Amino acid sequence: MKKVIILCGGIGGAATALTLSRAGLEPVVFNEINCVNILYI
Repeated sequence: MKKVIILCGGIGGAATALTLSRAGLEPVVFNEINCVNILYI
């Protein structure tokens, strides 16, 4: 299953994650404003 990263999506990101999940993808949602820093680790 392919993962899709949604950064700082808020309520729209949650709705997008639900739609992507139903389409067979694995969404990973980061809602924190500092979520971009996680990607540099």
